Amino acid sequence: MRTFKELIKSENAKIGQGTLIFSMSSEKNCAAGIAGECDLWGKGVKGCYAAKAEIQYKNNVPQFRDECEARWKITDSFTAAEAFLAKIKSARTPIKAIRFNESGDFHSTECIDKVIQIATMIGELFPKIRIYTYTHRKSLFTHLANAILPKNLTINISDRKLEGFNSFVVDKEIRVKKGKGFKGALGYIAVQKQLKEKHNTNLICLGDCSKCTLCKITHGKTIICPAH
Repeated sequence: MRTFKELIKSENAKIGQGTLIFSMSSEKNCAAGIAGECDLWGKGVKGCYAAKAEIQYKNNVPQFRDECEARWKITDSFTAAEAFLAKIKSARTPIKAIRFNESGDFHSTECIDKVIQIATMIGELFPKIRIYTYTHRKSLFTHLANAILPKNLTINISDRKLEGFNSFVVDKEIRVKKGKGFKGALGYIAVQKQLKEKHNTNLICLGDCSKCTLCKITHGKTIICPAH
């Protein structure tokens, strides 16, 4: 099994440069889906976007994410934080953010506490690096509500509301069908106007995390995202 550091990904096309990524599981093993707390789980390409890579790259992506899950479960917060810090210090592009769970969700309250501890340790040396993630785990909301999050950590609540947290809501009726980049006839740019008019808000997911900080800053408002 690879080390924790070796399993930390350095960005992708959607999330952009300067972001490190670590997932606690694959989409197929997502704790929220297995617990019945996410209605996007188990629907293939029409459901959670995280499933798309596992279907398209079935010979390596699921296995990689399974390895991440196994490593996450046996790694303490101090060792994980050290791995992130090593990645930050060796990165050619300055790291601006860390995203947990490109796929998957918190397995338990212990996972929440571990992320809080990791963020706290990273924040002591790199306070400007934003750390963010998402969760459908309604069963963990009480623990989240009572937790003390460091200023550099944002946890977005998916498709539900929790006071003091951002809500990330997927509009399942307006679906993105990307052309080249993000400019297809039914791409992110094209659906923004529809979403703004329908929900009467400017807080719309752009589908490009390198150009947006809505999910990285805690503001307690609702962010609308098209199905994609």
